[in-house]
Amino acid sequence: MAVLREVNWTLGLAVGLFGIASLAGAQEVGNDSPALKACLAKAENTAAIIACQTDELAVLDRTLNDAYKTALAGLPTDQRVKLRTAQRAWLDFRTRDCDVFYGKETGTIASIEAGACMLTHTMRRIDDLKSLAERP
Repeated sequence: MAVLREVNWTLGLAVGLFGIASLAGAQEVGNDSPALKACLAKAENTAAIIACQTDELAVLDRTLNDAYKTALAGLPTDQRVKLRTAQRAWLDFRTRDCDVFYGKETGTIASIEAGACMLTHTMRRIDDLKSLAERP
């Protein structure tokens, strides 16, 4: 019974984290995606939640790469260099920022929190790159 309570609590926290992230402004992809919601609804343990996050991150990373390529294509040469440098720095930042969740307490919730962090950062960056591509 204690294990079931832990799973329910973990799943509830994960869903709550996803809800918070969606309020952060990512409306088109990621935490609001039907695929992620459906996957989380079926997730019965931490490993399943992490698998949902991993699958969603793969989708988001493809979207991120497309947004990056589109933004890059619309820039003059000098700004392309700046965007490449910024993107590399952002990728490093995303990894380091989300790695913060592993440390003080590295229980199973740390993996879920780190996954939510990766999703949230990626969605925000996609939005930023799309905004950059839309600028005149």
